[in-house]
Amino acid sequence: DENALLLRGRLEEAIGKPEEAAKDYQYVTELNPFNEQAFLHLGQLYITQKKLTEAIELFNEAIDLNSDFAQAYHERGRAKLLNGDKEGSIEDMKKSIELNPKEHESLNGKFDNLGNKPEVIPGIF
Repeated sequence: DENALLLRGRLEEAIGKPEEAAKDYQYVTELNPFNEQAFLHLGQLYITQKKLTEAIELFNEAIDLNSDFAQAYHERGRAKLLNGDKEGSIEDMKKSIELNPKEHESLNGKFDNLGNKPEVIPGIF
């Protein structure tokens, strides 16, 4: 079951087994290449592993599957920011807010005075 594999992957991440989590997420994408959640979770995992280019590609896949997937835009924006693409990050965050206006409350002011380092945006990660 895809949902069970995704849940197991999240649990494996939580107990410090990222390689096992990645295997579960990848397996779900093979079982169902239309499962946007699998691409999202694998991308989030790759961010923690500093595999930013790969993470962005996975978020692109999730967005290709569901162009209204606000969380995928948010996560892609986060990866872009960490990868040094501030403009691309801002575009994705704006799209995320457009799709999910409640997101605005959590991001309000976080992009003011955006500096060169992602650390200037406390709470966005």
